[in-house]
Amino acid sequence: MRVPSLLRREWHLLYQFPLAVGGIMALNVVVTLGWDWSGLDGWLAFALNTAWMFLLTVATVAGLGIVGLPLRLVCGAGDWWRARWWIAPSGALLGVVLCALSFHVGASELCVEEGPALTVPNQVLSMGGLWLLGFCLLHFYIPFERIKKAIYGNDNQW
Repeated sequence: MRVPSLLRREWHLLYQFPLAVGGIMALNVVVTLGWDWSGLDGWLAFALNTAWMFLLTVATVAGLGIVGLPLRLVCGAGDWWRARWWIAPSGALLGVVLCALSFHVGASELCVEEGPALTVPNQVLSMGGLWLLGFCLLHFYIPFERIKKAIYGNDNQW
């Protein structure tokens, strides 16, 4: 049985979806590791917080997949995006930079009675950075054809 052309064209989802979810989850866990998770209550709160972040991340990545459907369904847009493969990693890096800057540019201090003061990040920079990171990781196409040409040359049999 022949596989439909859209499935053959979009097999990249096998690595794109886990890459996007993993990238956003890693950023979320790095930010929350600095919090105080001591004791049994802390570990339970950390587990529940991580599970909640995972569900929100999956929902966010699914929404970003819907936003990026034109890159998948419109051949001209998808071919243009795939030909410029470096845009996605650059955008993902810019998203991480925006998330880091959100703690320094326009951030405010939250006064807590006990313990250290918490920094509330700039919402526009942090949400924009997370959106850009997720979108670019979800729509990152590894340039396999260029890699094969670089390794085997132009007249390969693969």
